[in-house]
Amino acid sequence: MCWTEKWECWQEVALWSTYSSLSAILMRDNSATRAKVVFLFTKLHKLPFSTLSFNISREVCGYLDSLPLYPSFSHSSMIVHDLNLGTSHTHSLSESFAWQVTKCFIDWQTVICIAAVRQSCTIDLMTARITLIENMHTPRDSSGVIRAGSFVYVFGGRVGEKIEWLADKYGLEDGHWQQIPSLRTPKFAFTPCKLKQQIYLAEIDSAYSSLDVFCTLSETYTSYPFETSSCMNGCVSFISSGELVLLTIGGQRVRWNLEEMERTPLAATFALVDDNDAYSNCEPMTVGGNMFWVNYWDGKLIKYSLTSGQLTNAG
Repeated sequence: MCWTEKWECWQEVALWSTYSSLSAILMRDNSATRAKVVFLFTKLHKLPFSTLSFNISREVCGYLDSLPLYPSFSHSSMIVHDLNLGTSHTHSLSESFAWQVTKCFIDWQTVICIAAVRQSCTIDLMTARITLIENMHTPRDSSGVIRAGSFVYVFGGRVGEKIEWLADKYGLEDGHWQQIPSLRTPKFAFTPCKLKQQIYLAEIDSAYSSLDVFCTLSETYTSYPFETSSCMNGCVSFISSGELVLLTIGGQRVRWNLEEMERTPLAATFALVDDNDAYSNCEPMTVGGNMFWVNYWDGKLIKYSLTSGQLTNAG
């Protein structure tokens, strides 16, 4: 989404209706950038879009893009981590969102929660406001969920003990679900990655499997088979420097060059923090050379260094 499209969205949602919430974020940030943006933001809030400088609008939109808020859920509490400042604050929710709910970001301060046993919804990370949305045709947990353009895509998941082939997309503009072509192989417990019009579905659960790539334009799949020596079900994946990186249960790390689409595993493996499952039910976020996610089982914030490959507990 280009900055002008972001502006049109934020003009309606962030800049007008949550002015006090965004001001609270700016007050917590003591950087020089914050001081400048406070001044620009005040102008943006008071003046109509048609009278604003494009440079001013673009600068504030860029600042909003850099706000790294990341949620974790514990029973009926939502903890929002500010990954820049290393701080967090807690909101009380009306019910638990920790289990059987898969999440992804739809903008800088909002996550969509795709539920298996309750109503799906969106949650504002600043105000903890919950807005109910339409449920999928077949609700399921542990799906792969990601936003691409004006849709949220949901791949696979589980209904009870059954791993599903199903795939759906949710229209952020019309608020309705549509079924899309089913997966080539059933998948669950993974985090899809997006690059341009491609969504990489990096979940591997057998001795011989494939990396599947979904094209959002044609709504078709391409598979890249490869061999692996161990079961790798349950993983966190992300794209960094032209590579798709996959971290799995048991500490295995695999990388693919997205231009060559060849599997090039690293020589060394490493242990995960607290020897836990490498899986998050919300997409990872990159900040300052590190990738962050929340561990599915214990709710701990995990930091992965993109340079050293080390995993640490970030809070």
